[in-house]
Amino acid sequence: MEIPMAPMSIYRGQWKSLRLYTPDPKEDSVDPEENILAHKGTRRSILGIFIVYIVPLSAGIAAYVLRLQLNFGDTLIAVMGILAGALIATFSQLANWRQIFKADKGLGTSAERWLLDSSIAHILAGAYSAVLVSIITLIAMAVQLPALPCLSPWIHRVGSVVIVLLSAHVAVSILMALPNLYSAYVQINDVIPLLNGRDKTC
Repeated sequence: MEIPMAPMSIYRGQWKSLRLYTPDPKEDSVDPEENILAHKGTRRSILGIFIVYIVPLSAGIAAYVLRLQLNFGDTLIAVMGILAGALIATFSQLANWRQIFKADKGLGTSAERWLLDSSIAHILAGAYSAVLVSIITLIAMAVQLPALPCLSPWIHRVGSVVIVLLSAHVAVSILMALPNLYSAYVQINDVIPLLNGRDKTC
């Protein structure tokens, strides 16, 4: 089977991961992998859509209206490089955990697998955006060289908007992944109620 190079599949995966998990009353009697497939028609999280898409878009629009000038390209490249590396390392660890779930059909519930899968989608989308920010920042810095004075202001303004938008997307992707990862952690490891932030009884 031919596998096309499709970077948009990463962002499409993030869009799909915004679906809300709906427990199946017969979940205990259904294979977790099959039970996940049964959630094709579940609705998406309005809050998730707002955070992942509206917040970065608003940040980009604000950068355009305010004519934001980014004069810390070197620092931004370093930060995004570190973030991309950390997110890819996190993905590697999560993929290993998910592989254990796949190998052992009795390990992990559908909810736990759902949480890991959705977290991985957010982590990868954030890592991809971080790499794009680094590349676009490098291009914007190169275009500002004295040899290209006529292109510099326009490219710098557009580049600043895109950089702000993608940087915000990196941040919100991490913010979306962390609660899912915490929920998966406390469920998989049966964290006691006294230390379980999802338990409201203590």
